[in-house]
Amino acid sequence: MKQMVRCVLLVLAVNAVLIFVGFKRFGINDPCHEKESEQKAVEESFRNHPLNHTLTPSSEFLVPNIVHYIWYSTQSVPFLFHHMLSVLSAHNILRPEIIYFHTNNEPNGPYWERIRHLSNFKINKREPPTTLFGEKVKKAIYNTSHSNIDRVKVLMEYGGIYLDFDVLVCSSFDDLRRYPCAMGLEAKTKACGNVIVCSKQSPFLLLWINAYLDDYRIEAWAYNSGQVPFNLARRFPHLIHMDKDRINRPNFNELGKIWGPEKFAWKNNYAIHLWYGLWKRYSKYYRRVEPNEKNIKTWNGTFGEIARSILYNAENIAEVH
Repeated sequence: MKQMVRCVLLVLAVNAVLIFVGFKRFGINDPCHEKESEQKAVEESFRNHPLNHTLTPSSEFLVPNIVHYIWYSTQSVPFLFHHMLSVLSAHNILRPEIIYFHTNNEPNGPYWERIRHLSNFKINKREPPTTLFGEKVKKAIYNTSHSNIDRVKVLMEYGGIYLDFDVLVCSSFDDLRRYPCAMGLEAKTKACGNVIVCSKQSPFLLLWINAYLDDYRIEAWAYNSGQVPFNLARRFPHLIHMDKDRINRPNFNELGKIWGPEKFAWKNNYAIHLWYGLWKRYSKYYRRVEPNEKNIKTWNGTFGEIARSILYNAENIAEVH
């Protein structure tokens, strides 16, 4: 029995040698090696494909100068001071053709009355999305859940610039508008949906919104609004420009540069994300005093400077009367 096994093994070994020699002699490629070579060729082709290169800006504007805010609420609630500052900063610096305020329930209060009468301000009645492409989406968990979906949907309908209400515009977005789509990173491996500059023809938006059906992790904070666009940008860098530090820096780990005593050169930024909710809930710089048109006159730090420049056209405390 053992002798028979040895004979079989010997025959197999001889056949393997003959096959190998035959491949070499007659120029026949090893199928396994050939498959591996094909795989390497495909990977190399993908790396060198022109569509896999970093996006370069156009010489023309691809994104219309239209600003969008989204406000969904079950009832009318007060419009806060920093909300007003955000709208005024967009109005003063971006000089948009239209500022759309998409809402199902208008807010109230003196700050709302101040901005709703801006000449280019348009209230657009709109209901929170419940379906996409005829399919139901998950019910909202957080107060931002519906707007996370609708900010992508609105940009697919109009194109333009979406802004969160705790974003203060610091300089022109003209450079960003030369890309078919642009966002900012909040960390090395995560984007942030607080500022989105996109053409309505952008294929990036189609890829992104599809994830709200196929991979909607509504319970995971900022997964679909931050992690998904980052992952897509990593795979399709030819579709979007990801700004590293002029939209979301200082980030949530650097609140001292916004709300604390540290100085920050904010004029170099496109925008400053205030991280207002995080500041109130977790930051040591929150003193249980919220900003208003009076106390910002003497508010020290980066936020005070930006707020004074928006409301009084004066950064320094001494310049405000």
